Amino acid sequence: MQNWNLPKACVFCLDFIYISMQRFLLIACVLLFTLSSVAQNATIREHKSKKDSLPEYPYALPLLGKRATKRGFQLPKPHGLMVNFLVGRQKLTIEDMKVGFNNNGLIDVSDIIQFGESVGTIYTLNARFDTWILPFLNVGAYYGQGQSNSEIKLVKPFELTTSPTSDATYYGFSTLLAGGYKGLFNKGFMASWDLNASWTTNENLDKPVFVAISGIRTGPIFPLKKKNSNIVVWVGGAYTYVAAETKGSIGGAEIFPGAVENIDQKQMELDDWYNGRGDNPPDIATRVFTNMTQIYTDQKDGVEGSSIQYSMTKKALGPVNFVLGLQYQINLDWQIRAEAQMLGGRSSGLLSLNWRFGL
Repeated sequence: MQNWNLPKACVFCLDFIYISMQRFLLIACVLLFTLSSVAQNATIREHKSKKDSLPEYPYALPLLGKRATKRGFQLPKPHGLMVNFLVGRQKLTIEDMKVGFNNNGLIDVSDIIQFGESVGTIYTLNARFDTWILPFLNVGAYYGQGQSNSEIKLVKPFELTTSPTSDATYYGFSTLLAGGYKGLFNKGFMASWDLNASWTTNENLDKPVFVAISGIRTGPIFPLKKKNSNIVVWVGGAYTYVAAETKGSIGGAEIFPGAVENIDQKQMELDDWYNGRGDNPPDIATRVFTNMTQIYTDQKDGVEGSSIQYSMTKKALGPVNFVLGLQYQINLDWQIRAEAQMLGGRSSGLLSLNWRFGL
């Protein structure tokens, strides 16, 4: 491993490092974007005793809904629109950093650029539509946007902490298996398993970042005096999968936003760095120096089209986290829900409003 030992004044690609940190922030927040659609899958159904009189189920969906009602299951209305707001923090690490210049292939710069443990904070709002296909099977789709900021730590070639911001759009689908029973301590009881898959996109990513989260939830249903009103409390866990590799491209105008008056100074710093590599500099140093010099020259001369490509491997600090949630069902039409997730380098809080209807 080369001992680069670079002083701050001679960092050949400080601007690129900062932009890379912004991409890191987007990746960290992909996990939290997906979390904002996980908790919504705990729609509750309650099993009535045979002595209870239930009206005939009036809707076409779910399939077998009428049969389930005759057997004593009170089903929710088949369709739902949900609005979710989430605030959360996610820790990630970034490894195997590679960069390329003007689409001429990637160079492994892991010996030059290394990130430490960093944290992204996300604020996001999304909307979701779902339908019960069977009395125990729900499918849904969601779309959302979010804004985030972070504390990003660079440990090599020097120690640096910065707080960039980023916006992103995400979309995905969900599936849910759920059921309930009335009879445990004279209270209802629910259990569910869900799978959420999402794709988060940003103009600087070559392709959307894929995340899948699977979770289980279980807990009691406490009926209230008001008809069709109850409170549900649940605990559970979730497992997160993140596509390991992220690739993207950064245009020269983004690396040097607005002006070129300081490019001569940047070129001097680059020259000092390269000259400090000795009479026989490593090949990677020569490639970086040559390509960065060309990008600086293009920007100074107003030549458009220069770019830096990047590739990185991202890892969550822990794939498993704990879930604790609460739902207040006002009636068969409206539900208010809150959920917290913790552990696995993650902490988040979600608040949602769900309107259910039948067709």
